[in-house]
Amino acid sequence: MLENHFFTSEFKELPITANDNFQVEWKKKRAAFLTWHRDCFYEAYGDSISPYLGDIVAIYRGMSREYLSHAVQTAIACPMGELARFCVDRMDAVIRDMIDKEPVPILKVSSAYFNDINPVDLPTRRANLGEFLQYFAQKVQELPQPERIQKELLEVIDLLRGELEQDKPNATLIRVYTNFLDSVDELRPYVRQLGLMLNHAVRTAKRQSGSGIMGLTDCLFWFY
Repeated sequence: MLENHFFTSEFKELPITANDNFQVEWKKKRAAFLTWHRDCFYEAYGDSISPYLGDIVAIYRGMSREYLSHAVQTAIACPMGELARFCVDRMDAVIRDMIDKEPVPILKVSSAYFNDINPVDLPTRRANLGEFLQYFAQKVQELPQPERIQKELLEVIDLLRGELEQDKPNATLIRVYTNFLDSVDELRPYVRQLGLMLNHAVRTAKRQSGSGIMGLTDCLFWFY
């Protein structure tokens, strides 16, 4: 699988990607690389980076993808050994900084980033949504808004959380709640992020069972 990495990467942008067999093989390739990269970093740095493995792998993959793309397109003239040392040194600096400053991780092993290794089940998706809504509520409390407005926004988030916890949430109510939150400029990035999370949950559930998760299929078009 790993030896076909560049082959599958080159074909990813072509119409062949609509082929189900290609998609399956491409996901296998991605899962193999995610696992390999995660294990390599863990072996090198140990338990101290366990909370940050998702972020470390994402940073490394993004950096290596860009540099390798430029190298393949001959946009840079740099020996591969020198490029490898550069990437290793930069990653070591990033990882040492994470260990030293202990930031809050962005990507967790349960996040969508690692779906190709461990597909996230419904309870985990709901837990992730609940965690994000809690973060959302914290951002509301930081807004330079009167207490009355903050209280209204927090009530709407509670209503939204309650609706999403239903077996079959009402898509219309979800639109109403999110539209209300979206009316506050400072909250729009978080509303969009919530939409992306819901859309991903819907698509994942449809692939796995052929039906929309939690009855939210009708929400898909709204979040773009």
